[in-house]
Amino acid sequence: MRALWAGVHELAIGLVSAGFARTNSASVYVKGSFGFGDPVYGVSDIDLVIVVPSAGERTTEARAVASVKRHWSKVVAAFPPLHELFHIFVYDGQSLRDAVSAPCFTFGLDRHPPRAGFLGPEPLVDEMGLQERPELYGAPREWRLVRGRSAEVVPPPDEISYRRLTSWLELQFWWRYVFPACVDPRGPRLPYLCVKLVAEPARIWLWLAHTEQHFSRVDVLRRAMQQLPEEEEAFRSALELHRALPTSPAPPLAETLPHLVRLSSLIATELCRQLEPAGATEVQLTGAEGTAIAEGGLRSLSDTPWLPLVDWRARTVPPLPDEVFRLIEADPRDPRALADAAVSECAGEYPVLRAEKLLILPAARAEGRGRGSEPEHGSARFHRLKLRGIQCPPTDPVSFALADGNRTALFPNVPGWSARDSALRAVAEHAAWLAAGRTDGNVRGWVAAQTSAAPPAAVSLGRLFTAARAGLFLESLADQAELALTVNAVADRLAARNPATAAVVEDAVTGYAGWRGEHAVAPAPELVEAFAALVANLPAYDPKGAGRSEQA
Repeated sequence: MRALWAGVHELAIGLVSAGFARTNSASVYVKGSFGFGDPVYGVSDIDLVIVVPSAGERTTEARAVASVKRHWSKVVAAFPPLHELFHIFVYDGQSLRDAVSAPCFTFGLDRHPPRAGFLGPEPLVDEMGLQERPELYGAPREWRLVRGRSAEVVPPPDEISYRRLTSWLELQFWWRYVFPACVDPRGPRLPYLCVKLVAEPARIWLWLAHTEQHFSRVDVLRRAMQQLPEEEEAFRSALELHRALPTSPAPPLAETLPHLVRLSSLIATELCRQLEPAGATEVQLTGAEGTAIAEGGLRSLSDTPWLPLVDWRARTVPPLPDEVFRLIEADPRDPRALADAAVSECAGEYPVLRAEKLLILPAARAEGRGRGSEPEHGSARFHRLKLRGIQCPPTDPVSFALADGNRTALFPNVPGWSARDSALRAVAEHAAWLAAGRTDGNVRGWVAAQTSAAPPAAVSLGRLFTAARAGLFLESLADQAELALTVNAVADRLAARNPATAAVVEDAVTGYAGWRGEHAVAPAPELVEAFAALVANLPAYDPKGAGRSEQA
């Protein structure tokens, strides 16, 4: 009955798309399995991207987007099953062009000063999260126009640097689904997920290592069998499972995970091989000993297995500092080990498993579950995994250095992951936040769940420390590159710059630790304002851009 199901689904896509195009003059794209002709009927969702014409005025475009969403709400109210079958993402033309212009690691770096994408009064409107998952070959290449005129979205450049960034972001995206599946290995879509967890890393490796584009998962698995004969067993098993999907087979998650870990390690190894000729910048890490101000108060870093977590996300779009992680002795190929680690995490604390060139950070709950957090809801499910879940040395040089007992991190000298690009992106986000009066705007849920119930003064104080860390990191690149890992390490660097401000810095540390501690005493607003003035005077946040232009 495949031909019948294909006709029914295409009819549904056509009818829904026609409604959007007729009512809102929108362009309608279908993406994912239905976009490139590889759906599994009864399992695959239909993802539609609705693009309303650009009007040149943000208010008008926002109203147009809201109109599309109201239209869809009425359709779903009249035909409730459509809500389960279709996923709708709405953009105006300019927002879509901005979202696909560059991955989050390099977004806005072609401007002076660099543009923020997540923080500040006008964050990037990116409903689908294309900044964190640009799609492997670039979104416009993976979508099929079904109604309206082309939105004229320019495909991303076919450059090796872009290929590397999107390859790793795509791998991180698929690992997001692993941990919830290990925690609750039920549901009709899990067998198909097991196919994807072999086919998608294979697709990434073929693209990264051989610049080959394949859209059908069956084609990917067959081609990978030729290019990676040592993994033939994994690919044959995935092909057999794919053929059996109409019979609803039992999901072989325990058999799939070893394949996923090996393929992910191959991708990490290939990435390291490609980046080695570019060299690296040595960055001194300070604050690995002493104490971290974590959820519940001070946490020792000197006589415990805990290490500071200062990856790209912690530097650029951070949850409340300090975050920490610890290596645990567990097998990442074992679903039970991943499940146990995923459900044992607390706010800002991560158990981490290691496998060769991989660090795996399991999590299955929303960001927080600590002071200032809200209960989990659907849109927050994967917030702890944003730009995390899995890392390799070039993507998270700080964590790998600390895990190896080193106090120097090697940032690869390549776009997006270099020390300079990393520092510029962190400063751009914090500069937008400072300039907007220390408000986040629409952060797309990255930290909203963690901070929504926290006192604004406490949230501002924590973010001011990460802003200071970003500014000091960028400034240090002109001489001896240095990254302060903890609130206390940042405070030490600030106090050393100007002894006259040491009292303010010390009070800020005490105030933040008091709120993070057992009694949760909110810091005084006057203290926050005094500390904010100090941070805003760092060269990196000079309104004239002096601190940033020095590195440009």
